[in-house]
Amino acid sequence: MIDWTSLSPRRQATVRQIGSRLLEGYSPSEIATELGISLNSVRAALADLRAEIAEQAGRSNLTMGASLRSASDQLKQKSPPERAFPKKSG
Repeated sequence: MIDWTSLSPRRQATVRQIGSRLLEGYSPSEIATELGISLNSVRAALADLRAEIAEQAGRSNLTMGASLRSASDQLKQKSPPERAFPKKSG
Protein backbone atom coordinates (compact mmCIF):
# COMPACT_ATOMS: atom_id res chain seq x y z
CA MET A 1 0.00 0.00 0.00
CA ILE A 2 1.24 3.45 -0.85
CA ASP A 3 1.23 6.11 1.85
CA TRP A 4 0.13 9.14 -0.17
CA THR A 5 0.80 11.51 2.68
CA SER A 6 4.50 10.61 2.55
CA LEU A 7 4.81 11.93 -1.00
CA SER A 8 6.75 15.15 -1.28
CA PRO A 9 4.65 18.32 -1.10
CA ARG A 10 5.29 18.90 -4.81
CA ARG A 11 3.96 15.44 -5.76
CA GLN A 12 0.93 15.87 -3.47
CA ALA A 13 0.20 19.09 -5.35
CA THR A 14 0.55 17.19 -8.65
CA VAL A 15 -2.06 14.70 -7.47
CA ARG A 16 -4.43 17.49 -6.44
CA GLN A 17 -3.89 19.79 -9.41
CA ILE A 18 -3.34 17.36 -12.29
CA GLY A 19 -4.16 13.82 -11.22
CA SER A 20 -7.62 14.59 -9.89
CA ARG A 21 -8.51 16.43 -13.10
CA LEU A 22 -7.34 13.51 -15.23
CA LEU A 23 -9.70 11.28 -13.26
CA GLU A 24 -12.53 13.74 -13.91
CA GLY A 25 -11.99 13.27 -17.63
CA TYR A 26 -9.91 16.29 -18.56
CA SER A 27 -7.14 15.79 -21.10
CA PRO A 28 -3.56 16.77 -20.29
CA SER A 29 -3.81 19.63 -22.80
CA GLU A 30 -7.01 20.95 -21.15
CA ILE A 31 -5.30 20.80 -17.77
CA ALA A 32 -2.24 22.61 -19.11
CA THR A 33 -4.41 25.37 -20.55
CA GLU A 34 -6.42 25.78 -17.34
CA LEU A 35 -3.31 25.85 -15.15
CA GLY A 36 -1.46 28.16 -17.54
CA ILE A 37 1.44 25.76 -18.03
CA SER A 38 2.78 23.85 -21.01
CA LEU A 39 1.64 20.36 -21.96
CA ASN A 40 5.24 19.23 -21.49
CA SER A 41 5.12 20.54 -17.91
CA VAL A 42 2.00 18.48 -17.23
CA ARG A 43 3.64 15.39 -18.70
CA ALA A 44 6.85 15.98 -16.74
CA ALA A 45 4.95 16.45 -13.48
CA LEU A 46 3.09 13.17 -14.04
CA ALA A 47 6.33 11.36 -14.88
CA ASP A 48 7.94 12.70 -11.70
CA LEU A 49 4.88 11.64 -9.68
CA ARG A 50 4.97 8.17 -11.23
CA ALA A 51 8.69 7.86 -10.40
CA GLU A 52 8.22 8.94 -6.79
CA ILE A 53 5.33 6.52 -6.32
CA ALA A 54 7.37 3.69 -7.85
CA GLU A 55 10.34 4.52 -5.65
CA GLN A 56 8.18 4.59 -2.55
CA ALA A 57 6.46 1.34 -3.49
CA GLY A 58 9.71 -0.32 -4.46
CA ARG A 59 8.33 -1.34 -7.83
CA SER A 60 8.07 0.21 -11.26
CA ASN A 61 4.92 -1.42 -12.71
CA LEU A 62 2.12 0.73 -11.38
CA THR A 63 -1.21 1.47 -12.94
CA MET A 64 -1.30 5.25 -13.02
CA GLY A 65 -5.11 5.47 -13.00
CA ALA A 66 -5.50 3.33 -9.90
CA SER A 67 -2.61 5.12 -8.21
CA LEU A 68 -4.02 8.58 -8.95
CA ARG A 69 -7.53 7.57 -7.90
CA SER A 70 -6.28 6.35 -4.53
CA ALA A 71 -4.03 9.37 -4.02
CA SER A 72 -6.70 11.81 -5.06
CA ASP A 73 -9.26 10.27 -2.70
CA GLN A 74 -6.86 10.38 0.23
CA LEU A 75 -5.60 13.90 -0.41
CA LYS A 76 -9.06 15.36 -1.04
CA GLN A 77 -9.95 14.40 2.52
CA LYS A 78 -7.07 16.53 3.77
CA SER A 79 -7.33 19.58 1.54
CA PRO A 80 -9.96 20.85 -0.88
CA PRO A 81 -9.05 21.51 -4.51
CA GLU A 82 -7.53 24.93 -5.06
CA ARG A 83 -9.64 25.59 -8.18
CA ALA A 84 -12.87 24.28 -9.51
CA PHE A 85 -13.23 23.35 -13.15
CA PRO A 86 -16.57 23.41 -14.95
CA LYS A 87 -17.79 19.95 -15.84
CA LYS A 88 -16.56 18.76 -19.19
CA SER A 89 -19.44 18.86 -21.68
CA GLY A 90 -20.05 16.41 -24.46
